[in-house]
Amino acid sequence: MRNTIAVCIARMDENFQTDALKSICKRASECGFSVQVYNVFEELAERDLYDKGEESIFELINYGRLCGIILFYEKIKDLELNKRLIENGKANGLPVVCVDRNIQGCYSITFDYANSFEKIVRHLIEKHQCKTFFMMAGFRNNTFSDERIEVVRRVLDEYGLRLTADDIGYGDFWEEPCRKVMHEFLESKRPLPDAFIAANDTMAITICTELENAGYYVPQDTIVTGFDGIEMEQYVVPRLTTAQQNIEQSGESAVDIIDRIRRGELGVEKHHMIPFAIRYAQSCGCQPIVYNSVSKQISDLYNNLTEYRQFSKFMYEMIIDMTSKKTIGNMIEYLEKYIPYLPGYHHIYVCVYKSILADDEEMIQRIELQNMDCADAQNKDMVVLCEWHEKEGFSVPLTCYEYKEQLPDYENVVSKMGHVIFIPLHMQDTVFGYMAFDMDPEGKKYYQINNLSMNLGHCMDSVRQSLKTRKINEKLRQANDKLEELYIRDSLTGIYNRRGFYQELSHKLEEYAYGWLMMVSIDLDGLKQINDGYGHSEGDYAIKTVGKAVLSSIEGCGICARFGGDEFAAALFFHEYEASVEQKFKTRLDAYLEQINEKGQKPYRISASCGTKVGTIDHNLDLDALLKEADNRMYISKDEHHSRFRQNSRKQKDDRNLPEKNGHT
Repeated sequence: MRNTIAVCIARMDENFQTDALKSICKRASECGFSVQVYNVFEELAERDLYDKGEESIFELINYGRLCGIILFYEKIKDLELNKRLIENGKANGLPVVCVDRNIQGCYSITFDYANSFEKIVRHLIEKHQCKTFFMMAGFRNNTFSDERIEVVRRVLDEYGLRLTADDIGYGDFWEEPCRKVMHEFLESKRPLPDAFIAANDTMAITICTELENAGYYVPQDTIVTGFDGIEMEQYVVPRLTTAQQNIEQSGESAVDIIDRIRRGELGVEKHHMIPFAIRYAQSCGCQPIVYNSVSKQISDLYNNLTEYRQFSKFMYEMIIDMTSKKTIGNMIEYLEKYIPYLPGYHHIYVCVYKSILADDEEMIQRIELQNMDCADAQNKDMVVLCEWHEKEGFSVPLTCYEYKEQLPDYENVVSKMGHVIFIPLHMQDTVFGYMAFDMDPEGKKYYQINNLSMNLGHCMDSVRQSLKTRKINEKLRQANDKLEELYIRDSLTGIYNRRGFYQELSHKLEEYAYGWLMMVSIDLDGLKQINDGYGHSEGDYAIKTVGKAVLSSIEGCGICARFGGDEFAAALFFHEYEASVEQKFKTRLDAYLEQINEKGQKPYRISASCGTKVGTIDHNLDLDALLKEADNRMYISKDEHHSRFRQNSRKQKDDRNLPEKNGHT
């Protein structure tokens, strides 16, 4: 009979997951199960290269050995991955238990958020006679957040109280958004409510901090409550009135469901609701603030920090040692020096794909020698790079086996290890293999194996150089692209400069084997007067405005450039020629500038003179002649602009000097 439960989880180093795994392993042992934990140390929300490397560990699951799967659905944010794990389980006839999410077709364990949150709200009204409230919600249109808002409104309605839209802030379940809402609340000079109700502990802690910074005290001036019982809460003063999931019961229930199904029990409920454990503490005034306990909290926190710093120092030394080696074989032997810094583990395996060792000739020879008695060694794709046993010590066995076996001599190895943790070994999306540890249900230092796997992956990648080389080449390419852009772009307007214009024009002419080319010469009118009268910053504004006008006027069928100073050029390509194209361009240019003049409210007008010339695209095309003729026409246009300007100026002067008629000027 199959007696192995697979647990698919993320961030097992966090408090919730650690406690859940502890209860799962405890109940599994009582029921005669072994547990395989497949863990990633990121929630896979980004779906970037690193996440791709992390999620590779779930490909290791051998469904044929399992009797059930426990999936921490809310901790793994990649919904497609969750769906795939559920489908694979069902395809193999396995019960899938989803924790913290009710998934149709699965056995689900959820927590009674609404009723638990309601108890806290009722406590504030009935015990502390609170009348006014401010609700710090999570994200807008979020299921958890909206549910908690509705709970507060419903309970307040029962007591004839109200929660208006102004009494709700959206802190997005996180510190910075919550801090911003609190700043706005305090700056509004609104009176403090009797209680701030936060949708989670992170925001409740932030509220307490911002109130203290503003000179208020909790709970003397106002009450603050949280929800979800995070680990950080135990290190803050005052301790929060909050509610925490009954993690131990959820883990036990997940195993019990699989056990009942394995024993053939009929009618096992699909959905199991677990109540929260509510703690009425210091932030509502139900418990006094005991400051002598604060020193112990600070001491524990300091000890944890000191331990983490020391472990980080060892990991840094490991990186220095290993990355200085020329081969993976030489590198991996240094791991023996650092494994003792992982207390609580009795068995550790480092397993890699044989293919990643292909460039290490020395290692390949050692593998072949070690497996010479194995007839099908060539067909086995995995290698145990090293293993460590508490009693037998460190070794580099280089034993070959097939990936689907998970570990060589699986039955014997797992019987010694008991519950097993599998974590990925990778660098970004380059996967080297995985590591296997025996489970330490009582331990809470899983961050150590996370750091070890990340640093070991880094060291292996550094020695192999493959990914590092790709990254360097990519960065060099991007840098060259940026330099090329700077080389051909005008820094003020962002459009091409003269060099870029002719370079791009050459490329465009290769694309247009036939058709027509319209060259345009544009000149900003009165740049000197703008600079002299209003300053060079206004002159720069006028130049940029004309650049935008020219770019807008080419309508995606050409290119444009600033040749320097107030001079611009454009080239437009047409497969079919229309006599109106020249006038259309001028109309678009003038219309754009007129719109800017109307909206810009500048003390001057921005205008440009424009000249165009159309030529046929063939072997006789003379670009210089086209542009020169466009230049000539532009200067004619400029003279016309100046003439109209002088006429308008004289007319305005004459109008001002007209004699009065009938008592009116």
